[in-house]
Amino acid sequence: MVKHYLITVATHERMNVHGYLMSGDKQDVYGLADKMFSMAEERGLTPLGIVLSTELAAREGGKPDPRTVKTVREIVCKVDKEAQKNLKAAKDFHLTVFLMSDNYPDNEVLMALH
Repeated sequence: MVKHYLITVATHERMNVHGYLMSGDKQDVYGLADKMFSMAEERGLTPLGIVLSTELAAREGGKPDPRTVKTVREIVCKVDKEAQKNLKAAKDFHLTVFLMSDNYPDNEVLMALH
């Protein structure tokens, strides 16, 4: 079963690396966390060492809450214009990773989902 995840790595520089993952394999979450730490370090950022990982499944039966998934997808499409067409085509896997400042309004929305 495909699940939806929001993964966040915060940095000392008040930038967050966010990832939206759609996958049927929980191991992809761990691999993504490693990738996000590397992405931050490659950009000269210092990760705090904490990974926030939230399965976007707030409804009974483990099904993703469509409002929560929709909110994350809308933000992803704002920051990555290619993501919209990729999300439409995605059936069993999708990954978008992006940087966002602590003071960007959508950052607060994403952090509240954790």
